[in-house]
Amino acid sequence: MVKVRQRARRNRCHAGRARSIILAALLLCLILPCPAFAYEYYEDYTEIIGRTHSTYSIDLWHYSGGYWMGSDSNGRSIKITDRQMDAGGLYGAIGPGSYAKWTAAIPGQVAAEMRAGTRVTASVEGRADLYRDCFCELSGTSAVMIYAKPIFNIVQGLTLNSFVPGISVTIPLVHNTYGRNLYAMYGHFKTNLTAVGSFSQYAPWQVLGNAMHPSMIALPTGQLKDGYTVLIGGRQVASDGWSVGFFTLPRGGAVGLHFDFPVTLVFTAARTRKVWVDDEFFDRNIADADRPGGGGHGGSGTGWTGGGGNGSSDWQGGDGNGSPGSGDYGSPWSEDYGSSDQYSGFDPRSLRIHRIY
Repeated sequence: MVKVRQRARRNRCHAGRARSIILAALLLCLILPCPAFAYEYYEDYTEIIGRTHSTYSIDLWHYSGGYWMGSDSNGRSIKITDRQMDAGGLYGAIGPGSYAKWTAAIPGQVAAEMRAGTRVTASVEGRADLYRDCFCELSGTSAVMIYAKPIFNIVQGLTLNSFVPGISVTIPLVHNTYGRNLYAMYGHFKTNLTAVGSFSQYAPWQVLGNAMHPSMIALPTGQLKDGYTVLIGGRQVASDGWSVGFFTLPRGGAVGLHFDFPVTLVFTAARTRKVWVDDEFFDRNIADADRPGGGGHGGSGTGWTGGGGNGSSDWQGGDGNGSPGSGDYGSPWSEDYGSSDQYSGFDPRSLRIHRIY
């Protein structure tokens, strides 16, 4: 009998404690506001994860058929007629014509991101004075294909003919910023060795180092003047006994043009990040997303519509007549709240909102 009474007393104590806990919980719910929903906020953005710089080149050699021809690094032929070259000399540039194609390697860290599933895009930072319509395409995770219509920049108003009269074909000069002239050299029982020229349109008569200069050519048949040291076939040699071509220069033979095309590739990754939003920003701009007539001073707008009499389209502020952008709180990024430093330039429309409960 005594044990029964003790058990009943313990049950009454436990029931009293449970009632106290429930009552305390109810009081807390009345005192503390409970949100109707909980959200997570995500923003999509891009990040530059790699950048490469490369210089590609195209060599054009003159042919007796009346044209200049060369190819890009992928073997695509590029052809410019003598008439096009003559016309380009009036403006200092030829082209753009056909596309050139170059191949670049994808940096290791970019390739690793791609293999991990990151969405990566590549773009070209080009120069308007070097090419038109320049774009690129990713080829797997190892290479980028670059396409461009190259512009061939030549010196305006001066040609090799200006220094060596008697040549029947107009031979342009390339300013050393854009490339250089090429010469096929013959002499001392050696044939077809390349000499590289260097010419400055700002100092036309200046001989730059051991590079070939038009003023070194004595005759239209191609013989060089004595007394110079010239880099021929990769070696410094005396100019005595050397000539441009073997009596082919008068018809425009044994001369070429080298053009450089620097290219910068930018690799960008698509990212998503969780965004922290403080209570005030939530209350004024996000909490009303699920309630009609949100924002500002009421009105009949829907969702993110600004306050005022007849709210205008979603996410816009409204005045009494419903025009955008003039309500107190109607346009959170363009009115009083949007001008704060913390949210300057931030558009709540960039958020992707995920309701947790």
